[in-house]
Amino acid sequence: MDLNSIQWAEFTIGKIFQVSRGKRLIEKDRIKGNVPYYSASASNNGLTDLIQNPLFIEKDCIIITTFCDSYYVKGEFTASDEISILKNEFLTEFSGKFISKMIIANREKFAFGYKAFTKRIKRQIIQLPVNSNGYPDYEFMDNYTRQKESEQIAKYTSYINARLEKVKNFREVPKLENKKWNEFFIEDIFHIKAGKRLTKADMIKGETPFIGASDSNNGITNFVSNTNSSLDSNVLGVNYNGSVVENFYHPYKAIFSDDVKRLSLKVVEGSEFLYLFI
Repeated sequence: MDLNSIQWAEFTIGKIFQVSRGKRLIEKDRIKGNVPYYSASASNNGLTDLIQNPLFIEKDCIIITTFCDSYYVKGEFTASDEISILKNEFLTEFSGKFISKMIIANREKFAFGYKAFTKRIKRQIIQLPVNSNGYPDYEFMDNYTRQKESEQIAKYTSYINARLEKVKNFREVPKLENKKWNEFFIEDIFHIKAGKRLTKADMIKGETPFIGASDSNNGITNFVSNTNSSLDSNVLGVNYNGSVVENFYHPYKAIFSDDVKRLSLKVVEGSEFLYLFI
């Protein structure tokens, strides 16, 4: 299925969806339970808590945070007043995921001083595939997303099987409590090399991972075609600014920001599993 072979059109969100707003339930008033509670979070698809005292219940909807992060929520849930809730009779799990990606395309215009509250969401314009009648083609969006998800599952299954094959013959290792331990200065066992500053304005889109001082996505904050003296591989990237001392193993070639040190072992050739342990 090809996105370039279909017709697209612009739609105002408030014209094609019923749009409502969640209700505030502060943390001290929440009682632990099983109902998912969503708020303006950029992680865990916006899931913030599990509670038993929701102020309302919705089901099978698209949610949008005040920073225009958007997710499809399958099943029953509740949400804070920082969430806009979108629903209509044609929405499915897979068309919902497709539309969420289209909504996120508007994200850069929103910030602390200009949040994506419900009234603004209703006015937002998104582009969607259309059918012969000029209406949103929910069937195409559903089928396209199913296809892409199937491709990803096949990709990850292949990766997992390869990983299992790689580790299945490892001998049993001693228990940690049975090993003798000692202390070491990092500089005594590692070469420590600096990264190099690359501003967002100077980044050129590409396929080389750019490692920044982040605590997520293994430190990868962008993909660029730039190169500089920090280009390296088979190293630990250790943050010393921002998310301090967060560190990740990078087997692939990447370039590193000036907020990240590159560590490589001095005496032995570092392997993937050795670096992951450290």
